[in-house]
Amino acid sequence: MYKENFNYNKSFLVYRIGDDLFASDSDQVRNILDTSYISKNSPQHSPVININGNEIPLLDIAQKMDISNPTQINPCLIIIDFNNNESEMIGIIVDEVKALIDIQNENFVEVPRIGSLYREEYINRIAKINEEIIRILDLKNIVNREFKILKNSHMYQKQIVL
Repeated sequence: MYKENFNYNKSFLVYRIGDDLFASDSDQVRNILDTSYISKNSPQHSPVININGNEIPLLDIAQKMDISNPTQINPCLIIIDFNNNESEMIGIIVDEVKALIDIQNENFVEVPRIGSLYREEYINRIAKINEEIIRILDLKNIVNREFKILKNSHMYQKQIVL
């Protein structure tokens, strides 16, 4: 059974984390930035960055998906905007942005209930295109689960300035 009804035939931003492909709804993608802009003097893996005066929490997707060997060929920072609200933005670091593609209804397959390599609650759907598997992430669920703890911690005050 699918977790959520998508508006089919939508555009998705596809990116690579480790050896696998993941995607997010393109309507939520606000910006894609090169990670070379992250200050070299800032603590690595700081949970917040500052972009144009907006504090944006960072999410380590590789860690949350239990991907142990990310292979960052061309790492990028993707700014995701939930509900067109600057207070609901997050940044995710991915190994490489691959493409912006339209995924048709017939390309979606059911998310397996057991035997998944990744945390099932973080994947909305799976698409199969040209024999490649693309996992559609439920970023809102990830954020709701993971950043409740972060926002209450002292680490939230650290910043990386772009």
